[in-house]
Amino acid sequence: MTSGGKGKKVSSKDVLIADLYESVLRPDQIPDVLDRINQQLDCDGLHLVGKDEEAGSVFASVAVGSQISGAERDYLAHYFRIDPRLAIGLASPTGVVVACHDFLDDRFVSGSEFYQDFLIPHGPRYVIGGNVYRRGGKNIHVAINHLIGRPQFSDEKRAAVSGFMYHLSRWASQLFMADEVRGAAAAGFFALETLGQGILILDDRQHVLFANQAVNQLLGDVLTAQGFRRSWGYGATLRDLFKQVTADRQARSTTVVHTVGGRAVSLLFSLLPLPREQGIGFTMPKGLEAATRAKAGGTGQEEAMLPGGNASVLVLVRAQMDAQATGSRLYQQAFGLTAAEARLADALAQGHSPQAYAERARVSIATVRTQIRALLAKTGAVNLRALVVLLASLPKASR
Repeated sequence: MTSGGKGKKVSSKDVLIADLYESVLRPDQIPDVLDRINQQLDCDGLHLVGKDEEAGSVFASVAVGSQISGAERDYLAHYFRIDPRLAIGLASPTGVVVACHDFLDDRFVSGSEFYQDFLIPHGPRYVIGGNVYRRGGKNIHVAINHLIGRPQFSDEKRAAVSGFMYHLSRWASQLFMADEVRGAAAAGFFALETLGQGILILDDRQHVLFANQAVNQLLGDVLTAQGFRRSWGYGATLRDLFKQVTADRQARSTTVVHTVGGRAVSLLFSLLPLPREQGIGFTMPKGLEAATRAKAGGTGQEEAMLPGGNASVLVLVRAQMDAQATGSRLYQQAFGLTAAEARLADALAQGHSPQAYAERARVSIATVRTQIRALLAKTGAVNLRALVVLLASLPKASR
């Protein structure tokens, strides 16, 4: 096989195990890796099945090998419910190899619906494998097959399978952990995407690691993966501010008048330094990266959202309030409220109660309460009293 350092050879099994662990971050490669394990073991098919015991359903199924793949549809439609191999796997420790013929003799097989109506008609006769994950009512099992005409699994073959089962059990646990990480990352990106305030994350080269929808709407086509377009007049100003912020780790702000769609908008840029501690960086699991690219349709737009270096500066971009804004318009601009929410905010600031506003506006009190919850979420106020204080505290000159 390939050679490592100082002439040490790396076996095909070592490469395969490394690829197995790498597939945690590249789930699209899992079928290929499992198929290669099946071939390495000189077996006739491998089926990985994840079962939710509480729901009585299958949450994952990967079948490799032509005979096994052809049986997967029937298995998922009915036979997973009566598969005796799953109980055998659960009766043994996770990662331990068990052979069905040690538990199920010919008499059992001859009277088993699972074997007679499903497994044997599809070709397999002898099965080895076991449970590789169990937690919270969710179990993952691996079944490796010999077709009719081949012998039972020998001690040598069991030892070979055992060498993979340990790694399959570690790999299965990592799959679940990776899913948790991807879920948390996706939730974080969703939160950033849906903020009314523009968010930019720049690396130490001033390249854009992340740009949410709001900042793209505010800046139009000014942003590229390499940062602000050099043809943009204020790009140099922001680049200079970036250098100052990264040099002394002090936040800075500047106001820019920017034209979007023929309309001049006054934008406030706030540059905030991110921690420099060892290991702090902006990274994405490869599964999420692939999803990001797929979402962008491969147009190149995804490059502005993919990691290029260590996260260095967080940039907040927001439109400044019109100095002449008053009443509900003031609150609408300040907090990104809808027109209806802004009218309620103005009434609350003037001392009207929710009930009085509902009667005056001819809306139900339930609608007003829903709008109040929206106001609390958008302003960050912890309760109605804090909300009223916040609304009334805006500069009177603007009001």
